[in-house]
Amino acid sequence: MESIVVALGRACLHAGLLALLVWLIIKLWRTAPSFVQRWGWWLVCAKSLVVLTGAFWFNLPLLPVEQRAIPAEPSDYRHSASSVSAGLQPSDMPLASPKRTISISITPSMNLSWHTLVLVLWGMGVLVVASVLVGRWRKVRRLCAQSEPIDDPYWQTRLHALSVDMELPDVPRVRLSPEMHAPMVVGGWRAWVLIPRALWERLTDEEREMVLVHEFAHIRRGDGWWGLVPLLAQVLLFFFPPIRYAGRHWELSCEMESDQAVLNDCRYTPYAYGNLLMKVATFTQPMPTPVILGMSHNFAYLRTRLKRMAQRNRASLPLTLGVMVILVFASLPWQLTAQQARSLNPAEWQSKLHALQQADWGSAYEVGIELASLPPDEGYALIQAHFYQLPIHARQQILKAFYFTRPYPLRPRMHPHLVRILELGVRDPSPSVRSWAKSYLHGITLQEFESQEAIDAWFERYRHLPIQRVVQDHWEPFLRTLPELRQEEQEQRLHALAKEFAWLREPTVVRPLAMRYRLPDLLQQTIHTHKNNPDMAEMVKGLIECVSALQLEESAAHAILAPLLDPQQPCLPAVRAMAVRTSASPRYRWAIGELLTLAHHALEQPVEPELWGALAEAFQYCGDTRALPVLKQMATRAEAPHLQKAIAQAIAELEGQ
Repeated sequence: MESIVVALGRACLHAGLLALLVWLIIKLWRTAPSFVQRWGWWLVCAKSLVVLTGAFWFNLPLLPVEQRAIPAEPSDYRHSASSVSAGLQPSDMPLASPKRTISISITPSMNLSWHTLVLVLWGMGVLVVASVLVGRWRKVRRLCAQSEPIDDPYWQTRLHALSVDMELPDVPRVRLSPEMHAPMVVGGWRAWVLIPRALWERLTDEEREMVLVHEFAHIRRGDGWWGLVPLLAQVLLFFFPPIRYAGRHWELSCEMESDQAVLNDCRYTPYAYGNLLMKVATFTQPMPTPVILGMSHNFAYLRTRLKRMAQRNRASLPLTLGVMVILVFASLPWQLTAQQARSLNPAEWQSKLHALQQADWGSAYEVGIELASLPPDEGYALIQAHFYQLPIHARQQILKAFYFTRPYPLRPRMHPHLVRILELGVRDPSPSVRSWAKSYLHGITLQEFESQEAIDAWFERYRHLPIQRVVQDHWEPFLRTLPELRQEEQEQRLHALAKEFAWLREPTVVRPLAMRYRLPDLLQQTIHTHKNNPDMAEMVKGLIECVSALQLEESAAHAILAPLLDPQQPCLPAVRAMAVRTSASPRYRWAIGELLTLAHHALEQPVEPELWGALAEAFQYCGDTRALPVLKQMATRAEAPHLQKAIAQAIAELEGQ
């Protein structure tokens, strides 16, 4: 309990200091761009949450190395501790008395009660604020349910055109509500734009377009998602005024930035847009819900928005960048820590590496994992000094340990010195070690090198670059141009991608690139096109592995995998078996129903060992006991020993639950 109270106090201190800094910057720089203000107030709320949860800290090891204290004798320790607390010298301390002992024992109990009271009051306040927000959100959901779409063909065309012009991923759902009092955006993913029907009928076509551009600007920036941070901060730190101030001004800066988007995109004059805001203000009744963003969300700041529209001064780029750097640096949760003693023991590591002469490949891989977990420069120095002295199997396993974070599921490791370590493997005198290194190099570059000179030139170019830059330089053009290629060349690249599907699990560079360039759409099209083509079976199975590696949302994965599980649609057994294994994931709640339907259909057909084995594995992994009757029927018909074993293992696992 005491730790929670301390965390609340620490969060208030850090957030209050950062809020003061943001407030001073805005006061001194009165023409600060709205996006600087938006990110400044957002960082205040984000830092409060990070400090409150203690999720991470940036440690500054500036304090001296922590020394282990030498314990004193019990009597000396009692005197020294009491002396510090009372400000007395040991010689001045009175002898302990029963009354003194009682007062010391009561103090912790009083502190505990005080912390408990604060914690109870804080919890009650959080519940009250959360219940108010839930009530408001339910009201908004009711308004969404009662709203109606725009049925005018002209405005349906304009909505699509505006979405394309503003580069939105989808056309937002614009609805007219008879009970609404102000235009607003609701939600984050596939957001809704709600507009009062009476207001829509009073506006001209130009004013309607300005309203839509304003709301679409909120969607383009993702304010619905970014707003969750200020919302959560205001719930957990409801009692702290700077957090409430930061949340309100974050909303104000979002509105000012959307105002600027209208003036930039529509090229209307500030006078015309100001008249629109005044017209909306006279029609609107405020609805202060933090999760809702709209044209007139907070009318107390309408004058500030009108003044900002009149200031068309362009901010200095160096000044803007400098302020943003200061804000980002100040928002990091820094803390001073003691310096730690050097963890690398050269003599110990030399003995470990020498022991690899008689170790098997498993022990070599474990040592490689330890090396890859060392500080990057120290680990690379050890490898560079001893690599060619190790046996062949040890060199192979060390390359594997530096390339993969773990053996299963395979996920590449973005080690800072990965390129240099692979260079050691490529130049190895052993052909097998060179083969391993070149296969890992292919995973990074997605290309085949024609000669050793080409490999040398590649290392000369990329040896000193950060590994993230190296990966992005190769994967970004590969994924960007993939949909534009001719079918034959596209299939060749998809073959290469299927072999390197593990890289799609990399969360910092490769997976974001794959989602940006809509790789799931291309995978869906290719898989469904060739799912019944025996010549493409291996490629399709690899592309299904790519689907699994991308960790798609449930709806996106359903669109790709569900048709492969449908027994009424033709599909190769090997491809269907791979889809069965891939869909057996806790993320896909729809999968168990599809798998049960497929299993019942499979029982009516001749035994397909590969498909039946995949179903047994999937049911065992899902852990749903509804599959037991199906598995028992499969067990009576299975003849192959390996299939009988897989089904029996799945039955035993489910019955054990």
